[in-house]
Amino acid sequence: ASMEFCGTGRIVNNRIIGNTSMFGAGFSGGIPAWSENISITIEGNLFQRNHATQNCGTMNIYGSGTTAYIRKNVIIDNSADIQLGGVVAGDSSIVIVEQNYLSRNTSTINYNGIYLWRTKKNNVIMNNIITNHSGYGIGLGSGFGLTSRAQIMNNTIVGNTNGIDANTSSNSTAYVMNNIVKNAGVEFSGNVFASNNLVEGGYAGTGNIDADALFVANDSLYHLTPSSPCINKGVNTATVVGIVLTAPFRDYFGTVRPPNSTPDMGAVEDGTWTGVRELISNHLPNSFELSQNY
Repeated sequence: ASMEFCGTGRIVNNRIIGNTSMFGAGFSGGIPAWSENISITIEGNLFQRNHATQNCGTMNIYGSGTTAYIRKNVIIDNSADIQLGGVVAGDSSIVIVEQNYLSRNTSTINYNGIYLWRTKKNNVIMNNIITNHSGYGIGLGSGFGLTSRAQIMNNTIVGNTNGIDANTSSNSTAYVMNNIVKNAGVEFSGNVFASNNLVEGGYAGTGNIDADALFVANDSLYHLTPSSPCINKGVNTATVVGIVLTAPFRDYFGTVRPPNSTPDMGAVEDGTWTGVRELISNHLPNSFELSQNY
């Protein structure tokens, strides 16, 4: 089924598990939101084991003039029989996707993490952990255009068959900055500008490096070890073809990035933990750790 919103919609702090969509190509197993000229917030939800018999296993945000804020969700083990297992947004939507955890979403065809198509204006994908997908972790489809701009910043993309695929039209531009892409490369065509990323296998550009990211062993949140080459190798701001890019103020956990020094690459900023930290087992919180906080 689908949800149609008027004005403003909020879907917050729900557990959406084990649903199946039996409808057409645009209907999702989790949340299919169809409408025009609305603002929708999808935040703090768990999407797990949802399935679409055609496309869009988790969510499909679709509609001219729609603005979508997709934040702090855990999106795991969703599937689609044809394509697009994870987060999908298209048809002129303006999308901000941040601080989400996506893992093991599947489909027959290759886009299973975050996929934008035929969007316009400003779109931001930042501070997400995207891991263990068959296909691309992040994709900007061949329909991405319509005078659009995408900023892909400070994501940790690990263990996917492919890392980032950005295919822009003559009227659209993608900016890729401060990301970690491990175990998979990138494929760019059109107006794509990439700087200060770690890409295993390499990619030409200012500040891009080819190295092992050196994550903490067996850590599904991909904290950096003290010897990681990603520490202090990002940039706070960069001006690319006249556009000023600014790294996100906070990281995946909401920790403030150091304002007076260079940030790390990836979604998780290195540093001493204070306060409550979630410990993850099989990608779901099962206990908490309170560190010294004085």
